[in-house]
Amino acid sequence: MITLKNTALNTGLFLLLLINGISSGQQTETYFKPGVEPNGFRGIEWGQSFDSVPDMEFIKTEPSDGDISVYSRKNDRLQIGYVELEKIEYCFWKNRFYKAVIYTKGFGNWKGLQESTFERFGRGFQPESKKEEYAWFGNKARMILIYDDETTQGVLTIFSKEISVLQQQHDW
Repeated sequence: MITLKNTALNTGLFLLLLINGISSGQQTETYFKPGVEPNGFRGIEWGQSFDSVPDMEFIKTEPSDGDISVYSRKNDRLQIGYVELEKIEYCFWKNRFYKAVIYTKGFGNWKGLQESTFERFGRGFQPESKKEEYAWFGNKARMILIYDDETTQGVLTIFSKEISVLQQQHDW
């Protein structure tokens, strides 16, 4: 069982694994189905300038990193396939699009998001068979799909490999 307190820590460690350990270039398995690695999300490409993206509404500046601004999109369709989404956040680091975070609420919506993600991108890599955590590693993108059964929240995070590496170098 994933608990809320452990989810942030586990996600942080999971992200570190994705960015560091598997970005070495020696990786042969991407876990994405061939030809489907995302180059962005919903028409916004990785690295695209915030100024060129219409209809964004400011949510917050990330407290842990003042260079990250989080937005929602006006009139965004909060649905993927038949799955009802709770919200979608679009994250910009230093004015460049680098991450989308998709949230679901409830087990039924989570299962739908999981099925849709597996169908489109492949099953991904599951580091621990007893946890609902999956990852995809690519040349341009990384994805993490996690479910917290205590809060019944599902989260799909899609992010730019290149910008994540730049962020990490900048933070050190």
